[in-house]
Amino acid sequence: MAADRDERSSIEHQIWELREEYSQYKSDANIGEAAKVMERLTALYGTLEGYEVAQSVAYELLARDYMELNDLPEARRAAMQALDVDKRYIGMDLPYYPLHQVLLAEITDRDGKGGKAGQLRHEALKRMLGILRGERMDGTRKRTYRFYDPQLDREHMVRMCQTAVELATRMFGEGSIEHIETMIQVARFYEEEYNPQLAISFYLEAISATERAKRVYTPEFIMLLEAAADIYMMNDEDREAEDLYKREIAVAKTMYGEESAEVSKSMGNLATVYLKKGENRKAEETVLASLELDKGRGDEGSPDQIRRQKFLATAYHNRKEFAKAIKYYEIVRDALRSMGEDDSALAVVLNQLGQVHRQVGRPDRAIKEYQECLRVVERFYGPESIYYAGVLQNMAETYKAIGDETNARQTLERVNALCQKYGYGRNPWA
Repeated sequence: MAADRDERSSIEHQIWELREEYSQYKSDANIGEAAKVMERLTALYGTLEGYEVAQSVAYELLARDYMELNDLPEARRAAMQALDVDKRYIGMDLPYYPLHQVLLAEITDRDGKGGKAGQLRHEALKRMLGILRGERMDGTRKRTYRFYDPQLDREHMVRMCQTAVELATRMFGEGSIEHIETMIQVARFYEEEYNPQLAISFYLEAISATERAKRVYTPEFIMLLEAAADIYMMNDEDREAEDLYKREIAVAKTMYGEESAEVSKSMGNLATVYLKKGENRKAEETVLASLELDKGRGDEGSPDQIRRQKFLATAYHNRKEFAKAIKYYEIVRDALRSMGEDDSALAVVLNQLGQVHRQVGRPDRAIKEYQECLRVVERFYGPESIYYAGVLQNMAETYKAIGDETNARQTLERVNALCQKYGYGRNPWA
């Protein structure tokens, strides 16, 4: 075992030296010598388990060096070897494989085989979109082993995103369904990466491309407006969000009719901006107008209407119109109960309803709502979650307000224990 470790250490030292040598030759623009060094590197990578990703990337660099030397047969060989490593060891549901398909397409194009190159690009784009959607290629996870390298994986995902947009534009044209779909998937990737700046840039470019292609009256365009507005909302850019939600309403009216369910839903989205800006009167007016549309269609009790009624309850709560707030919170609560929705939405409504009852001097009603809220939170998040502790804190304060010191103290002890579990030095709500 010691000998094996010594041999591996020796090979890794050789790899480090060859990397340095390769970088120097590239800096000196000595591509011929750089390619010779990279040939040795790819061979060494192949002797060590755990260097599969590095070997795949090395074959790509080697292929590009041979392309620069105009040695297309050797470039093709290196690209094919990269694809083989990807397929056998890394898996085809990561960005390496489709990027190397595109590399092979470049080589094939230069070799005068445009038809085959086009086919490779189509296959690569299809695979890229599958990866962005989170699809898994049949069998790759089961049959292959890969060394996880988060930095290289992310670098290649970013490269793949850029390449996918370029391919879709090149093959299908700006503003095409394929082009827009690709930008949507790339934007969603950056949303998941918590990179709102890049996500919004792709959504906005998709919006502009759709407008230039005169394809604005489509469900996809409405989705784009809403997705971009949602990111603006999360980043406190309320004016931009408001503008996009208003455009969403206008497009929905043209596409589906001024009294359609789609218009009602879009009006609910606009109401969220008004609530966030503290413009509760505007939020109330917007939601009430949308509810009138629902009534006119005979379309009441839908999940989206329940969502908008919750916004209305929040607007009344913010304005201290407690009777109206209770009315709509209870409508939403009862609707969610009947739908069997033991989820975070029901927990939020029960907690808010408890707060309103406390504010109007009904502590017994408040405790009843908090108790149900705890049961929902326990089912959804677990009895030791920080959300559970937050509801317990509200209960403790209610017990204290009615002079029930025993229950108040015992409940606070449970809150403090959960806070310590999550690393809080003190109760953050105290």
